[in-house]
Amino acid sequence: MKARALLLLGVLSLAGCLFSANQPVLGPTGDAALFLADDGAYALFAETGTLCVLRGDEFVSIPAATLFGPGGVADWSRDGAEILYTTLDEGDEFAEYDSVLFRVAAAADAVPKEVLRSEDAIVRAAFAADGGILVLRLAGESFGVLERLDPATGGGSRLAEDVVGFHLGADRETVTLIVAEKVGPLVLARVVRFAEYGEPRATVASLVWSEQTLSTYSLLPHGFLWDVDPSGRFVALCVYDQVLIDPVHEDEVPALYLIDTREATSDRLTRIGIAPCFSPDGAALAYITAAAEDDVPRVVVRDLASGETATVAGSEDVAICSWLGVGVLALGFEADDDRHRLVRVDLGTGETTVLVE
Repeated sequence: MKARALLLLGVLSLAGCLFSANQPVLGPTGDAALFLADDGAYALFAETGTLCVLRGDEFVSIPAATLFGPGGVADWSRDGAEILYTTLDEGDEFAEYDSVLFRVAAAADAVPKEVLRSEDAIVRAAFAADGGILVLRLAGESFGVLERLDPATGGGSRLAEDVVGFHLGADRETVTLIVAEKVGPLVLARVVRFAEYGEPRATVASLVWSEQTLSTYSLLPHGFLWDVDPSGRFVALCVYDQVLIDPVHEDEVPALYLIDTREATSDRLTRIGIAPCFSPDGAALAYITAAAEDDVPRVVVRDLASGETATVAGSEDVAICSWLGVGVLALGFEADDDRHRLVRVDLGTGETTVLVE
């Protein structure tokens, strides 16, 4: 299956990539950021490249912001003035790899500033409302530590432990966490909501995970696996449905669930689903799934108000999808030499524009 191949590709690539995928990340002003090679080519798992900002149909490069190794864009600041990105500094031969977090102004002449260098893997980073930066680092094999960094002093404070993933809300103060603990061969996971970096305000969902789900969240970029809508009401999660514990049965592709935290309900949207992403206005959810009759991955968009779904025309064999604006998607298709074709699709008109051939 192409969908299965995508996940296998991710696991193999991320043996050195450490959670980073070079997906276009939409900023608050409508610009998107990603890394392109010197010849303008695009790769989903980039190991070299220069940071570029997509403004309309034009890419504006920031020459001083480059990858040392595998990496990608992590976040935009609330005003769209700065970008966070991570890269793996492979250093000298036989040396330990460092995971490095940079911030840089979204301007052609900007010079990046190193925010954090760590032997632990930097899973995710985001700008907070108070000027701090939230960082999730993975020190062991499974669970991580969520910290708040103060760029002014260089200090940091620990916010939560046993964290699998986090998502910062549109207000830049509310944090949604996945926390977990191992109980024998299973993992008890909870989706927890924090307000203003304080104590947990509410547990919005509880799940029993298999080791396969946990290892997938420890290997693949979290943009492939879960997302929270801008209002915080909906959470989309990819989870392997595993009933048998011994002997273990492993699926190749996870199922996709949608949790409504307001109504305290959940729905399994599809038996095969990856790369869930909510639209900037929170009205729709896009994800990649495959029909049983042909196993070809396609993008499906679900209207969250009506529950109606529609397959995006021309999305067959898609590798990744993300939003470039309300009603506008960026789709990536694998080409030769680990490079990808990147196109923009207007869902309202059906118009397709090639951004990177």
